[in-house]
Amino acid sequence: MSHSRNGLIWGVVLLAFGAFVLALVDKGIPDRSRLTEVLGQLKSLDKATSKGGGISAVRFSLATDQRDFHYISKSGQIDAVWNAMQQAGHSEIGLLIDSADSHSPPFENRSFYTAYEIRIGGNLIRSYPQIAESWDGDNFVGELLGYGASLIGVALIVVPFLMRRRRAWCFKRGAPPASFDG
Repeated sequence: MSHSRNGLIWGVVLLAFGAFVLALVDKGIPDRSRLTEVLGQLKSLDKATSKGGGISAVRFSLATDQRDFHYISKSGQIDAVWNAMQQAGHSEIGLLIDSADSHSPPFENRSFYTAYEIRIGGNLIRSYPQIAESWDGDNFVGELLGYGASLIGVALIVVPFLMRRRRAWCFKRGAPPASFDG
């Protein structure tokens, strides 16, 4: 009985975890036609780090714009972007952003607009298609984890129920249930 109860508990936990992960998976980046180009020289530059010490976001502002921008690690090649931004000097920075969508991370008093393409001077550092591909890959992993956990959770809930039902049916017919071993 306790094995069955543990399976049910784990089934519910995995089902809830899978649903939570699927809720976190975003829809990807906005269509390029919705994005606005922003140009200017670098005014400020800093980075946010993850618990493991890696860069989770490059945060910056431009002299020609009051908004704050960020390039997040999910967009790929964040170390290369950080290095390029540090070397930008007085070069013109070009960004593609969604002007209608800003994000304020937890415990942060600023809102950031996500960069979906970055150019420094005449050099394209990260293109829109490269960033879209990185986001799609990240979303695929999230969906795989979410659906996988949900499927295992459902199996842990449903299989014992079906097994009990099968045993009861066999008992009513007076035959012992067949083994699944072969």
